[in-house]
Amino acid sequence: MSKVFHIHPGDPDFTDPKRPDVIDNPALYSPGEPFQVVIEPGITEIENDAFEEYALMTSVVIPDTVKRIGALAFSECTGLTSVVIPGSVDVIGLEAFRGCTGLASVVINGAKEIGINAFADCKNLASVVLNDVKELKAGAFSDCIRLKSVTFSGCVPKFGGGVFSGCRSLRQDIVFDGTLYHLGKQSGKVVIPDGVRTIGPGALQNFRRMTSVVIPDSVTEIAEGAFWGCTGLTSVVIPDSVKKIGPDAFAECKRLNTVVLPRQLTKLEDRIFWACTPGAPGGLPKLTSVAIPKNVRTIGLFAFRDCTGLTSIEIPRAVKRIEFGAFSGCASLNSVTFAGPAPKLAGRVFSECRSLRQDITIDGTLYHLGQQTGRVVIPNGVTKIGAGVFLYCNGLTSVAIPDSVTEIGEEAFSFCTGLTSVAIPDSVTKIGKDAFSYAGLTSVVIPDSVTEIGIRAFMWNEELTSVVIPGSVKIIDFMTFHGCKELTSIEIQDGVTEIGKGAFLYCPKLKSVVIPDGVTKIGDDAFHDCERLSSVVIPDSVTKIGDEAFAGCKRLRSVVLPDGVKLGRKVFNGCPCEKAVRAGRRHRPRS
Repeated sequence: MSKVFHIHPGDPDFTDPKRPDVIDNPALYSPGEPFQVVIEPGITEIENDAFEEYALMTSVVIPDTVKRIGALAFSECTGLTSVVIPGSVDVIGLEAFRGCTGLASVVINGAKEIGINAFADCKNLASVVLNDVKELKAGAFSDCIRLKSVTFSGCVPKFGGGVFSGCRSLRQDIVFDGTLYHLGKQSGKVVIPDGVRTIGPGALQNFRRMTSVVIPDSVTEIAEGAFWGCTGLTSVVIPDSVKKIGPDAFAECKRLNTVVLPRQLTKLEDRIFWACTPGAPGGLPKLTSVAIPKNVRTIGLFAFRDCTGLTSIEIPRAVKRIEFGAFSGCASLNSVTFAGPAPKLAGRVFSECRSLRQDITIDGTLYHLGQQTGRVVIPNGVTKIGAGVFLYCNGLTSVAIPDSVTEIGEEAFSFCTGLTSVAIPDSVTKIGKDAFSYAGLTSVVIPDSVTEIGIRAFMWNEELTSVVIPGSVKIIDFMTFHGCKELTSIEIQDGVTEIGKGAFLYCPKLKSVVIPDGVTKIGDDAFHDCERLSSVVIPDSVTKIGDEAFAGCKRLRSVVLPDGVKLGRKVFNGCPCEKAVRAGRRHRPRS
């Protein structure tokens, strides 16, 4: 006979001392032996992780006083074979029973919410009964590979995406009020039942053995992620009755090579065809082109991201905006045609399009340059180098920037590891965030025309040895020079007022720094782990030094601090000068 643990309200071994009706990290000890748990009436909540990974627990009795089962509460309880959730339970949390591989059946009565992946990966779960359940969150029963029966009674629940994704044994169609949430046939040619108006969120998600699909004229909407991960799907013809296709609808359909879109479509939603690319080179047909309907006005975020087989695209006249990264990573794209006036483009629309040899400049902003290796010349007349134009261009060795440029956009030269130097003309006033992060710069001259340098702009340029920051720049922002491991000297000129959080974090070869009068704040971690920093002069203008600003500066033996400066936590943690600062010798008269 297996041991039985009875959990009563207020039991110090099982409940929260401050909340006697809440089970919180119970101390169950049954070495090597299966056991059962009986939760007695009066318990109202089973806290997050409460019984997580109790593999030897074979059963649990949940009373009708419990209102909430927390996230991961019974996750990986692989010995649990069945569970009845009483009608008192309103919420079953995130992954509450995930990976309960011994669980064969579940009855849930009246829950308001079954959380994300609540019963995911319950590999032996065969039957589910849902009585008056109000909402099923995304993936609630995903990858329950032996699930054969789902019974609904009472109200129709609200469905999240992919509730039954990966339930390959579930042969029943689940349709409520014209919306398809699951289809029983999952392989070969699949036919959506006539009368379905909406193919629901994630309804056919991960139907990997489906090769084609017939969509009837009754369908007017394909919801978010409806066909996500259908890696065997090769072609799809969407009838003109469809007016809306949701985000991620065909994402990661890696064998998709033919798509016919409905004529009345007005927007290609975010990530609609993201990563529709063969997983291995050669052999598999590719999605080489897509005819964008003439009424489309917007192409969404990452709409065709990483469609590496896409070779050409025509942008219809009606398109007014192309969102961030829409065609980024389309490595084979060699032709872009605008049928009408060029639309507004967000950043990184064509980044990492290595085969695209044409220049794309709209209203003075450069969005793509045909040449991306060796010495590159930015055309005269360009006023802004757009976001991510040269992102990951490892073969770029030098760049000539004309005097017409006033702004270098975010990530413009990020990860250009072959770029060792750059001359920024004195027409430039703004350098965007991450503009040169992870590049190969050994030197850079920032002209005094620059008034703004974005966060992380020069982060992890590991060969950069020196830098002068002009006084026109008021703030050295978040992690601007973080990880510049060879940086030995910096000159901060008069006019700078703030050194931001982590601005020079982990610049281990930086030996000294003079902070000019006028700087009022040194942010958290500003010089953290500058291991060779041995001297620093802090002017009287500084009123605040943030947490761990100089922590880990192992050679910093003395520091001059102004009167009244406010120090954060552990400012000099690990520094030789730390003891003196702690003892109150925070100010040493200036000579």
